[in-house]
Amino acid sequence: MTAPTRLAEIRFWLGKIGSLPSDPAQAHPSLESLQTTLMAVHLSSGSAELGDLVVGQMCQKLLDIVRKCLAPHSTCMYTYNWSYHKTELELQLHAVRACIDSRLSWGSDQAPPSDTSDLELHRALDLFRNEFAPASVGQDAANRLGLLRQEMQALLDSVAQDAASKVGLLRQEMQTLRSEFAPAAVVQDAANKLGLLQQEMQTLRSEFAPAAVVQDAANELGLLQQEMQTLRSEFAPAAAANELGLLRQEMQDLRNEFASSSMEKDVVAEVGLLQDLKETVTQISIRVDQLEHWDGRCHGSEHLAENISRNAIEESGTDRVAELRQRCREQDMVKSLADKIEAQQQNMLDSLRRERSGLIQQLANRLDRAGSTLSLQSCTLHQGWADGQCKPSTAGPAARGSDSGSEASWVCLSRGGSDTQGSSSVRSGISVETAGCNCFMHDAAFKSETGALVPGSALHKGSRVLAADGSVVQANDPEDHEAKATVLLKTGAAELEVTTKSELQLESTFLSLLTGAEVRAKDLRVGDEVLVGGLGPARLQYADVKLEPVMVRKIVFQPDLPVEVLKLSILSHGDKQSKRTRRGGQNRRRSDRQDNCTIPDTEGYLTD
Repeated sequence: MTAPTRLAEIRFWLGKIGSLPSDPAQAHPSLESLQTTLMAVHLSSGSAELGDLVVGQMCQKLLDIVRKCLAPHSTCMYTYNWSYHKTELELQLHAVRACIDSRLSWGSDQAPPSDTSDLELHRALDLFRNEFAPASVGQDAANRLGLLRQEMQALLDSVAQDAASKVGLLRQEMQTLRSEFAPAAVVQDAANKLGLLQQEMQTLRSEFAPAAVVQDAANELGLLQQEMQTLRSEFAPAAAANELGLLRQEMQDLRNEFASSSMEKDVVAEVGLLQDLKETVTQISIRVDQLEHWDGRCHGSEHLAENISRNAIEESGTDRVAELRQRCREQDMVKSLADKIEAQQQNMLDSLRRERSGLIQQLANRLDRAGSTLSLQSCTLHQGWADGQCKPSTAGPAARGSDSGSEASWVCLSRGGSDTQGSSSVRSGISVETAGCNCFMHDAAFKSETGALVPGSALHKGSRVLAADGSVVQANDPEDHEAKATVLLKTGAAELEVTTKSELQLESTFLSLLTGAEVRAKDLRVGDEVLVGGLGPARLQYADVKLEPVMVRKIVFQPDLPVEVLKLSILSHGDKQSKRTRRGGQNRRRSDRQDNCTIPDTEGYLTD
């Protein structure tokens, strides 16, 4: 078979394939037929047998696309992918047809050339029909079409039969209503059934019923609606009268049925009332007995008074009787007054007990505070002795907290820093209690676990610093806010700026610990003695309230223990000594001047 003959044959069979269906299931047989057609002309052996390399490559590409779509595990036949591959197949098929037409120069509606023998054409047809296009596919399609037609006919028949039966039943019900003059309730039931029938008719009209059945049902529905309207207009008064009679009959039946039960309820209610009356009578009798008991005593006195009065009448007259009666009344008044006094004494006793419990609790709290203060004082004194910068003193940091139960922390502000570059510093500060606020100035510094100073602005949630007793406390999340005023306090060795709400501990004595000698910073005056850390009590030399808003930092420590707060120091080596010319007789005077040289203290605030 020559190359043009093969091209004509494949063009003939490709022309038999129309547009591919949109449903992947229906397109699957068409793709199998296309694959069979391409393989029937021996395209699988190579493109050289066609005699045209371009047509062979295009046919081979078309065959590859078909095989990819028909692969066992391919996703090309899925609904969401088939539209794309369908377009690709149709474009490639159209390109192959156009290429073959351009090679053969004959239209797509013509048959193969005359040189193609009938034997070869019949052989190709038989090969296509017997091997690759079995008759079972067409037979299956015909069988499915017949089954669908039978199902549709059966469905239409059943729908028409159901509609006819429902219409007949509805007519019978309407006839019954018309003949029996049913009340409004029956009419309402018929209306409900009519509504249901309308819904069913609408469903039948939209899904299965043919136009004739729908039209008949609509006509019958209109007639039924007219009949229902006629029934409503004709039998509405009768229905209302019948309904009223039925209601009256039901009320009478209810009275007859529940008369006995209502009587039982009345009897039960009366029994309950009788029981309540019995209890009331019992209580009254008890009260009467009590009154009779008291009255008996009074009557005894009255009898005694009467006897005495009789004797007195005989002896001295009616004045004695009046005096005895007055005494009896006085005794009653004294008794009632004694009862009142006893009740008042009981109330006073309860009040005194409560006050005593509160005082005992307050005293216990203050004793606890005194104990903690003494322990902190001991730690401070030991530290001072170790540094050689203080002497034993009875003063110490103030105890934490107050009786109000608010969260309080003790702060000891110091003006000294750590020893660096061989320069020593004097540790001194004022003990302050931030009751409820825990507010610090932004230039305050804390001791970390390693002993280094950490500024308060660098603290964050989870930061660990040292407490006054050497234990480690952890900071909560700091909060910055504005304070409306601050107080600047100065002693001979310390300087402190705090908020007006901060409380300062005065000189620590046992009596002050028990009485709670804390004073707010704004109430301090020059001359008051406050506690200076490491130095003991010191007199206040300067106190001034600054009515300027300033940003402060609120830091709450867990556990809430006294924390020592320092000021960052500025190191200084003093005045620089200029080199002098060596002269005789100056050694003694120079040594005297060197003995008077000092290193200035390094304070947090620069002072003259």
